[in-house]
Amino acid sequence: MYVLLISKLSFYSSSEINHFFCHMKTILDISCSDSSGIAVLINVDGIVLGFFPLILILTSYIYILSTVMKINTSSGRLKAFSKCSSHLIVVLLFCLTSLTLNIKPESRFSQEQDKLLSMLYIGVVPMLNPLVYSLRNKEVLKVIKKYFKTLTNVFVF
Repeated sequence: MYVLLISKLSFYSSSEINHFFCHMKTILDISCSDSSGIAVLINVDGIVLGFFPLILILTSYIYILSTVMKINTSSGRLKAFSKCSSHLIVVLLFCLTSLTLNIKPESRFSQEQDKLLSMLYIGVVPMLNPLVYSLRNKEVLKVIKKYFKTLTNVFVF
């Protein structure tokens, strides 16, 4: 849908995108046509397709937290919280950066903020996901601790 709408826009002869990728709002910024309708559609789309999954995820975590609170032992609750919290952090970081990137109002520093948010959305979150899940593995934690122990021994005079 966006490709069809943007294909009908006119652009300046020497258009350079000041972004890491062809983000819709950045493409609209370099257009010399009226693109306010597409901008509104991007915001509505971001709200509908962004907030709905986020609300469902948060609702499921409320149910998970209420179930975890019913666990009798504190060690069991701690183990359940540690497993859920890492996933929730990655999901929230992904969803909130995506929502912010698509529905935030334009400002004077907007392009630089968009670049930072897109780096979080495209680069940091996908790198965090395997890291978060591998750090729960006891063997991976042993290797990391061993590495840092040898690293500190090297730098001790």
